Amino acid sequence: MKKIYSILAVMILALAGLSATAATLQTKIFVDENSYAVLKKYDYSANGYVTIQRLNTGETSTVELTEGEAYYICPGEGHQFGTVLSDSGAYPKIYKDAGFGGSGEGAMIYATEGQLGNYYEVYTIGPTPPSNNDDTTPKTDFVLTAGSRASVYHYVMWDGDELVDEFIIDKILQEGSNEMELDPALSYYIVAGSGQEFVSVVSATNTAMTINQPNGDFNTQFVSFAGKDASTKYTITTQAASGEVKDGVRFTLAEGSYASVYTANPNDELELVGDLVPGKDTYVVLNVEANPYFIVPAPGYELSKVETSDKRAILPEINPAFFATNYVDINNNLSDGYYIETTPAAGIEGIEADNAAAPATYYDLNGRKVSELVPGLYIRMAGGKASKVIIR
Repeated sequence: MKKIYSILAVMILALAGLSATAATLQTKIFVDENSYAVLKKYDYSANGYVTIQRLNTGETSTVELTEGEAYYICPGEGHQFGTVLSDSGAYPKIYKDAGFGGSGEGAMIYATEGQLGNYYEVYTIGPTPPSNNDDTTPKTDFVLTAGSRASVYHYVMWDGDELVDEFIIDKILQEGSNEMELDPALSYYIVAGSGQEFVSVVSATNTAMTINQPNGDFNTQFVSFAGKDASTKYTITTQAASGEVKDGVRFTLAEGSYASVYTANPNDELELVGDLVPGKDTYVVLNVEANPYFIVPAPGYELSKVETSDKRAILPEINPAFFATNYVDINNNLSDGYYIETTPAAGIEGIEADNAAAPATYYDLNGRKVSELVPGLYIRMAGGKASKVIIR
């Protein structure tokens, strides 16, 4: 019924020839000193109810409502309606819908001049409401058990008028507690790490979540839920799908490509985390909550293709103050896996190929030219080709 009201409102506005910038109406809502309530509206682009604001307890809140939209006064968490009064003398219609959250009740305010009243009084029943200054945004805790690996994604259909249709990673979960604020208008996904499968995903009420098998969107098992229906806690346990434990983020380096993973220490000095092996998967343990990480091609090479495990292409950055070639900032492009290809940097093949007999040039793993070789690992440039060599 609530959807029918809103659809009719849109039709009426269209027939009246009104512009997309509808007028706003001021409405005053008083919430009793022992009551707890929030104001919500139905968002068709998100296909769900979204919270507009908390209505201050013991005060009168003045809210701006867009004409032609349907709004709902809903009891806060742990509360239910006593009654809702209007200065028009009529009782607002109270609807029941699980999408409201909490008690599932919503008193509708239809923002049209003369509809119901311009002043409401709200009385709810429940425990002592939180202070008006408290952060009442609910958080969900994703508890990852020891040895498990998983991430949290959300789905985006539209970005303004642009069709996006992609899954965005929110967090690579660390062992233990991982608190997040979820948007009730979005859909979320707990995705098992690369090479992992779920043992269980259990909500705060000890309900086992449905585990979905890999599909065209995710390469591993996943659990889905709507932000508006999120549990306050999920306990997540995974195990190696193949029986072989692989800790860390998976980096798949194409055959004939050369790249490494770097980090920056507290002094902003670059440090090598690990070299990637061409044609193979390399697993590197990262702590993205504490440190920045970068995918960097070997000297004389540049990144030509970098994709996340969910097939998102990443455009490499260029900043000569950091690296002599392009690179990818992992922290800005989080994933539990990456596919990487490199090609010789522009001009390298032509310059070297003109003199294939020229002496080889050696670089350390930080890209610095080396004149005197001591035992260690180096990048050797000769004849337009780069290779890693070990000097013993």
